[in-house]
Amino acid sequence: MKKIEELDGIRGLAIIAVILFHCLRFSHTIPALSALDLVFGSLWIGVDLFFVLSGFLITSILITQKETEHRLRNFYVRRTLRIFPLYFFVLGLVFLMSVLNISPFREVFSDLAYHFTYTFNIRVALYDWPEAPLLNHFWSLCIEEQFYLVWPFLVFYTSRKMLHRILIVAIACSLLSRLGILLTTQSWATQYAFPVCRLDGLSMGALIALRYTSEQPDYRLPKMIGMISLAATACLFLLFRGFRIEDPVLIFILPTLIAAAYLPIFCTVLGEEDSLLKKILRSRILRWFGKYSYGLYVYHQIIRVLVREYWGITESPLGLLVVGGFSIGCSVLSFKFLESYFLSLKTKYAPH
Repeated sequence: MKKIEELDGIRGLAIIAVILFHCLRFSHTIPALSALDLVFGSLWIGVDLFFVLSGFLITSILITQKETEHRLRNFYVRRTLRIFPLYFFVLGLVFLMSVLNISPFREVFSDLAYHFTYTFNIRVALYDWPEAPLLNHFWSLCIEEQFYLVWPFLVFYTSRKMLHRILIVAIACSLLSRLGILLTTQSWATQYAFPVCRLDGLSMGALIALRYTSEQPDYRLPKMIGMISLAATACLFLLFRGFRIEDPVLIFILPTLIAAAYLPIFCTVLGEEDSLLKKILRSRILRWFGKYSYGLYVYHQIIRVLVREYWGITESPLGLLVVGGFSIGCSVLSFKFLESYFLSLKTKYAPH
């Protein structure tokens, strides 16, 4: 699969949105700034952009490798070398700090088994979010890892036509699962984190990948669906005064609508014509954030909790500067001295 620079820009947009959501709040005493909170408090949808992007990238890679030798082994080796070193390095540090009884690490000790087995999102779905938020953002990493366990086998051993049907069914299952939860327990945590409830974003990305890897890509239908979804999403934003993450009614419908609303971005990026959007996504700053997005995602929430507990810096412009600065520093160092080494092993142990 050829390098598409704009995809790094999309990844950069997604991580900026997530960091802004976690780290930035304004004073509610000033009406204009309070209104901004509606926007920044809705930026959890950046995670859904990550899901669509992952679905697209992984499916495109798998399709291009479908006829190659050792395709399953190579895929899992490359994913392991990209994901595991940073993830388990951080978990190891958290475990060590928790054993030493250092706050806030000790508060997450009882949940570390879920994190080490990539099942934390299932723990959230069954028992709600833990009171200690240090590693709560790892739920989305669990979703993606669970996706990797199943999707390669379906891509490699079924036809394109069958894959298309499976993806449509998966999107429908996500909607119906969240509807069932809404009508029974009304648990937004279950709707938000249970694996079956979050197949829509990954599936939307995979559907775009099927078109992208076809002989004659046609993006008219997904672009039209995306524009309709974007209009519906804007109406919901105005109607509900932002996207409150704890609202089970919103969580029922939003992940599907948001994922679909992102489709025009991918259709534009994958099209042959240049555009203003492409130029923005190719900008150095967005591609830079995209390069370090994995580390930024892993570190930023941990740093946010630490600076709040030890320095009393809350979610605010100052908090964004402090957390953002430390997160960038940790991510760059981590990439240079940890991740890069394991990434260099890809060509040795899992050549394309």
